[in-house]
Amino acid sequence: MDGTVGMTDQGGDIALPERLDIAAAATLRKVLLGCDGDIVLDARNVRLLTTPCLQVLMAGRDRQRTLGRGLTVANPSPAFSSCATTLGVTLDRLQTPARAA
Repeated sequence: MDGTVGMTDQGGDIALPERLDIAAAATLRKVLLGCDGDIVLDARNVRLLTTPCLQVLMAGRDRQRTLGRGLTVANPSPAFSSCATTLGVTLDRLQTPARAA
């Protein structure tokens, strides 16, 4: 992954960087598109979430749902939750369960 934004892939889990801003949006998109299967985003370290990355997360959720895969935001930091709420998006809107086989 692109170390400049701090995203790391840990066996299916993606550790999100502290800053999910416009500089991180393209890398986040690339990471999400490169995933096969369910995705778990570890948001414990996020200190800032801005509109560009929020849009990427919402598009990623929609893509996962279309493909019958899950997307989960694990360990959302207070800042992640607060930023999403300020931008008018609930945590539920960013997630989708995997479909039963």
